Amino acid sequence: MAEDNRKKKQHYVPQCYLEAWAIPGTHQLHVYDKKLKKQRINNILDVAEENYFYDIDLTGILTKEELGKYGLPDCDPANVDKEQYIENYFSRHIEGDYKKHLSHIIGRIREMTLWELKNCFFISEQQKADFSYHLALQHIRVKAVRNSMIDSGDCLEQALTDMGASPELIKKYTVPKTQLPYIHGKMITSRDEIDKIAQSYFSLAWILQINRTEQPFFTSDSPITNQPHIHHPFMSMSGLLSKGIEVDFPVAPDIILTMFDGEYHRAIQKYDRRIIELEDIDDITDYNSRCIIHSERCVFSNNGNFTLVQDLLKKDPQILDLPHMIANEIKQL
Repeated sequence: MAEDNRKKKQHYVPQCYLEAWAIPGTHQLHVYDKKLKKQRINNILDVAEENYFYDIDLTGILTKEELGKYGLPDCDPANVDKEQYIENYFSRHIEGDYKKHLSHIIGRIREMTLWELKNCFFISEQQKADFSYHLALQHIRVKAVRNSMIDSGDCLEQALTDMGASPELIKKYTVPKTQLPYIHGKMITSRDEIDKIAQSYFSLAWILQINRTEQPFFTSDSPITNQPHIHHPFMSMSGLLSKGIEVDFPVAPDIILTMFDGEYHRAIQKYDRRIIELEDIDDITDYNSRCIIHSERCVFSNNGNFTLVQDLLKKDPQILDLPHMIANEIKQL
């Protein structure tokens, strides 16, 4: 691929997803930047992206057969980095299908009669399986995953240092930051890993909730949020397979997909693939609070009303400065 044809801006949250939050008649949305503690309006092209984010040298890792499984049989394994393999895989083979599934869910909800809303499934079992794959990709492709590896590495290095470990021991058990994009790339390109994550999503009970209040749902640069309902003094209970887990994924400003551990939330299990209407603004506030805290840096809105961010800051001025997983745990206490 010629240097001047290489794709520079590479999105870890697809534009086709963010379009649901566009200001009417534009390709822009409202953004709250947690790092700057300011809001602005941005073109969707310029958010949830980083220059050459997926340009990772995986030469020698991916075989011709593996490239074929991903729909890129003509990509040369010896030049994977030059071919922008990951970026082209997402843009050519994933995001069109992802947009189709999103449009189907949103369009179906818009067209349903009141009787259908109360009595019909919003998604078939096959569609649920297909969409689980897209959720798995969104789960693993975001910048928050790469940054969480950096945070974990920093914590381990600091712990070893505090214990008086030798520089040699610290080097042995910590990964250089320069290697983290490579590790992230291997995670993204592991079909077995993606399939396992997709199966975890599929195993949950899915409920589509329609927001009937005047306050829309936010979304963010890390749009899938995990909410533990069981707390352990030593273990995180935020994993997809954790007992009692709840996972939220806003589909549009008035629609959110909520997924539950059906065995723990037995009263909800019977509503799998059904639709529920939300009329209590406190429910929306709760979801949006989690979205703000779980976001990596930016929160997105279609109306620019970020007063909830200011409310959170009044309660805890440091809440936006903490790594989102730590902040989320604090919020649960």
